[in-house]
Amino acid sequence: MGDYGGNDPTPATSFTASSVDTLTNKSVDLLTNTFTGTTAEFNTALSDGNFATIAGTETLTGKTLTTPVIASISNTGTVTLPTSTDTLVGKATTDTLTNKTIDANGTGNSISNIDVADLANGTDGELITWDATGAPATVAVGTATHVLTSNGVGVAPTFQASAGGLTGITDNATAMAITISADEEVTIPKQPAFFAKENASQSNVTGDSTEYTISYNTEAFDQNADFAFDTFTAPVTGKYLLAGSSYTSSGTTGSHSSYVVTIKTSNRNVRLFTSNTSLWLGAYNFLVNGAVVVDMDAGDTANMAIQIGPTGKTVGLYGDGTANAHTWFSGCLLA
Repeated sequence: MGDYGGNDPTPATSFTASSVDTLTNKSVDLLTNTFTGTTAEFNTALSDGNFATIAGTETLTGKTLTTPVIASISNTGTVTLPTSTDTLVGKATTDTLTNKTIDANGTGNSISNIDVADLANGTDGELITWDATGAPATVAVGTATHVLTSNGVGVAPTFQASAGGLTGITDNATAMAITISADEEVTIPKQPAFFAKENASQSNVTGDSTEYTISYNTEAFDQNADFAFDTFTAPVTGKYLLAGSSYTSSGTTGSHSSYVVTIKTSNRNVRLFTSNTSLWLGAYNFLVNGAVVVDMDAGDTANMAIQIGPTGKTVGLYGDGTANAHTWFSGCLLA
């Protein structure tokens, strides 16, 4: 080696372009120099980690990506990340979603386990329906005793006054009105019907031409509670069957020449028996009965009367305390 100003220029260790050497305390300017090698070779040279490459497959940990742009995700489906500050929800987490639309008719979609409490609040008494276009709608609230009535295809149902369920029948009942048994027997629990009788004899009620309204102290039945003591009161306008019997028990004599038994109603009186001749040669019991169909208006009354004359008030009516009936009055609504 040549002389370098009196100093020994010979290095302690020399290396060549092809020699393998370890350099210490050296700086390499990468602007004018180039290092080449494989990723594995560089990773071997690193003492505290590994290099990550652009095209390689590596797992990164502890990294923060600032506004990254991800061109694609190697998986099925698409994930869209929000551009604003928001919260992503997980598959199994409990979250409240807002401004979302779920197409329940979409392929593979379904909505289940919806309780009544999960529905939106509505109006008390309204029902859910669908209009002519198939859109959901509500049926307006009806009034008491109204029933839900179909208005035909393309028209929403409405609450309307009951038409009785059968053409030609008007139903204003508020409780059970007609009962049909398994064997098709028909009963009408509130149909006016009564039967009353006299259990004890009544003395000296007529005989002097007094018209006596016969009273009855025992009711066998009074289905609609329309009979009281001696009078039936029609609850509704209609045609009524009325029937009765009078049985004189004492006091009749040959001098009694007038005998009249009448069913009396507000609209007309109906004679069951009348006689103007002497019927008795002595004291005899005499039974008169009959039946009639009469027209009565609501509130009209009906009773039964006996009038015997013209002598003393000595005639009485027989009453029977057993199950038998001699002096009685009965009736029912026919139509």
